[in-house]
Amino acid sequence: MFSLWRTTGEYVFYVDGQETWRTKAGSVCQVPLYLKWSTEIGESAGDIRKAKLPDDTIIDYVRVFDVVAGK
Repeated sequence: MFSLWRTTGEYVFYVDGQETWRTKAGSVCQVPLYLKWSTEIGESAGDIRKAKLPDDTIIDYVRVFDVVAGK
């Protein structure tokens, strides 16, 4: 399970409930966000000719929570 906690000042990333990375670098987005799932392969993925294709991603479920002030 992959998780992201976003505050007004930082992003905190988790894998299976364990914090794996925390950053304040750049800037934290202050506008509403949306989710986008993709198996797109870009230049950072390396040589596309060496990829094992076709590629699949299976997503069981996605949950999004919003913190409500005072609760």
